[in-house]
Amino acid sequence: MSVFVVIRAELTIYTSCEPCPMCLGAIYWAHLDCIYYGGDRTDAAAVGFDDDFIYREMAVPFS
Repeated sequence: MSVFVVIRAELTIYTSCEPCPMCLGAIYWAHLDCIYYGGDRTDAAAVGFDDDFIYREMAVPFS
């Protein structure tokens, strides 16, 4: 018989910017309790990290 026990404390992540869609998915899967970030996706786009096309694609309904 195998026994799997999960012991966890409150999980918080601090990051400089709003998570990209891939990182956000990992954060959801990890069941973090809280996330703090300094900048949002428009701040990231202003310095060349523009993943807004992914967010737009995620909003398109399935057909």
